[in-house]
Amino acid sequence: MKRFKMLIDGKAMESATGKVALILNPANQVPVAEFSLGGREDANSALEAAKKAFPKWAKNNPRERGELLHRGADLVRERAEVIARLLTQEQGKPLKYARREVLSSAEALDYYAEEGKRNFGELAPSTNPNSRSLVIKQPIGVAAVISPWNYPVDLLAWKVAPALAAGCTIVAKPSSKAPLAATEFIRAVHEAGLPPGVLNLVHGPGGVVGAELVNSPISRKISFTGETKTGKWIMEKASRHVKRLSLELGGHSPFIVCEDASIEMAAESCLHRAFSNMGQICISVNRVYVHENVAEEFASELVRRTQGLRIGNGLDPKVDLGPMFSEDQRQKTKDHIADARKRGAKILCGGHEPD
Repeated sequence: MKRFKMLIDGKAMESATGKVALILNPANQVPVAEFSLGGREDANSALEAAKKAFPKWAKNNPRERGELLHRGADLVRERAEVIARLLTQEQGKPLKYARREVLSSAEALDYYAEEGKRNFGELAPSTNPNSRSLVIKQPIGVAAVISPWNYPVDLLAWKVAPALAAGCTIVAKPSSKAPLAATEFIRAVHEAGLPPGVLNLVHGPGGVVGAELVNSPISRKISFTGETKTGKWIMEKASRHVKRLSLELGGHSPFIVCEDASIEMAAESCLHRAFSNMGQICISVNRVYVHENVAEEFASELVRRTQGLRIGNGLDPKVDLGPMFSEDQRQKTKDHIADARKRGAKILCGGHEPD
């Protein structure tokens, strides 16, 4: 069985403890691959490597950094099918959507490759005619980027690309629940020609590896996507070193249907926003407000379209939806349904696990 290793200082590394973990396909619980399970020592090694590489990388011309990002985007596209299949096998989403996610990550690399060239400063007006006030933008240092399991490649790309373009070095920690495709993405970007230590990757639990990345004085920027509770913890810990933060946390997404709306378009949009990635998105629709004059018509159209969705193994080209990611996610969905019924809701479609 293939084992996915970490990337530290330009080398593929096993964890210091030798621990490994197994990833199962959520569609059938078949083993997909193993990955090295890192700890605090591995996180610290990656941080030290990034710290060592930072001065030289920060001095690189933005155009040179951009060329490497473009090359990385090309490698991601060349390997898109392999990365996409891994993504489907470990996370569950249909292969066509996994391909879309991987290609979107390449676009992020291309976008920031060009945006880095436009990282302009500013000449501020001064009251003293003999002086000038210049605002110069400089890379902040080592960036620790922590990404989730629902879009493990795309959301990682939107953290890695701007940091590299700005001249920061990186330690990335993908979700331990879905690390395989993210690891292959990082490997592709690194193999575009990045110097050792510029881009590092460590696997491991958030409470161990993630905590070390946040608490260490080496990291100067934290970018995190995940639960609000964790984001609050990161904010509190990062404040001790006055670190820069980018937090993308949980959200609430109401869907509003006005009286004069196209019912067909509204139902299709709601269907997509509610069920895409099995609803496992921070901006997934979690409540719908409909004008009373069109409520019944809208509900009927939404039910009709929902009944046409096909659920199954994401590798099956005929399916629209893959499995729920985990038993925790399934139980959370069941709890929501039970709570809604307790409060008077009626089930119009489904209400049970598919066969």
